Amino acid sequence: MVDNTFPKNICLAPFAYMTFDPSKNVSPCPALGGSVWNFNGQPLQKIWTNTELSAFRQHMLENKKHKVCHRCWDEEAVGMDSERVLHWNPTLDPTGTKTEILDSGKTASDIMDPEHYKKGPMQLIIKVGNVCNLRCRSCNSADSITLAVEGKYYAEHYGLKKNFYLKETETKTFTDEQIDEIIQFCENVVRIEFYGGEPLLDNQVPKFLQKLIDLDYAKKINLNISTNVTRRVDDQLIDILSKFNHVNINLSIDGWGEKFTYIRHPGKWDQVRKNIDWFINLKESKRIKLSLLVATTVTIMNVYNLPELLDEFDQLGLNTFLILAWFPHYYSIRNIPPAIAEEIKEKLIASNRNELDPIVQALSNGYLETHWDKFKSWTEMVDKYRNESFPKTFSDYTKMIRKHDTNFLVDNNTGRV
Repeated sequence: MVDNTFPKNICLAPFAYMTFDPSKNVSPCPALGGSVWNFNGQPLQKIWTNTELSAFRQHMLENKKHKVCHRCWDEEAVGMDSERVLHWNPTLDPTGTKTEILDSGKTASDIMDPEHYKKGPMQLIIKVGNVCNLRCRSCNSADSITLAVEGKYYAEHYGLKKNFYLKETETKTFTDEQIDEIIQFCENVVRIEFYGGEPLLDNQVPKFLQKLIDLDYAKKINLNISTNVTRRVDDQLIDILSKFNHVNINLSIDGWGEKFTYIRHPGKWDQVRKNIDWFINLKESKRIKLSLLVATTVTIMNVYNLPELLDEFDQLGLNTFLILAWFPHYYSIRNIPPAIAEEIKEKLIASNRNELDPIVQALSNGYLETHWDKFKSWTEMVDKYRNESFPKTFSDYTKMIRKHDTNFLVDNNTGRV
């Protein structure tokens, strides 16, 4: 809960966070994906004190709900601990490391004091670029440039000129000069998050971390690294990570077995499963002060099988953090038809897992039939392109859906059952 001595809609992120990518797309927190503003290559320090960002902070101080922050408001409406809530209460941090803003020794008043925050952010969320080896169904080419090839195909063959897979068509990553600029921005930083793209494929990440070590910053900094688990950490990077105060690695996994491969094409499940054990062994070796957290993005595709997925992670001793996918809308669980959603709710409730309560509440919360139709049409197109089959991969789920939508993915010409 937000401290009641402050406006109830206040968020600490604009005063302490900065999220950005190599193109200087910027947002105040990772929940917004780093793409609220673009300041045309301005220096980071100038961006941090820009009049637009200053106005955003003032908007918060006046207890207004800024329109760009809808994700947190939507999550809180269904009972989830949003990014905003986590800022206020480090004990809610799912990593178990209590590394949120108010665990830094600073009070909320300190953080919102202009004399403090104008020195620079306390936490950087660095979107390393769009270099990634996977083409996850609910992702986009701003996060994985490999999706752009598919996006062009759908534009040419289906007339979908503005499809989600065509957000970007050029590869981007940080230059050495940009790395040096970020380093100059780190004097006040106590936490850095990396996501992408795939951070473990980015050669600039070790360079950046080594510079922090050389400046004696590392021992005060907690790191958070998100990975798709298709890569391991090499010995050189393990040595680098060991110099930091604490490291948390988010294992991004949305399905088990063939369901993982379907959602996160063309990831090989056998290798990912071995890598999960490898990361667990790395933690137990204590070569790094390390914690692990599974981050699962909840979409129409995997919501029915969440109880089984969470059971698998329980057996491995891994905590799971559930993230609701809001975009593209046709993958949001809010757009599952009510009759289908009711059966999913029954299954989730029967699992007796409290962490699924917000998921139950979010189902069909704003259903639009047009988005369900888009989910079906996109599934057909992508299945055909990739020679995959939703009905074969999610057979029990498909049988349930067809009780309410008899024409659900039955085109035999595309190889579906």
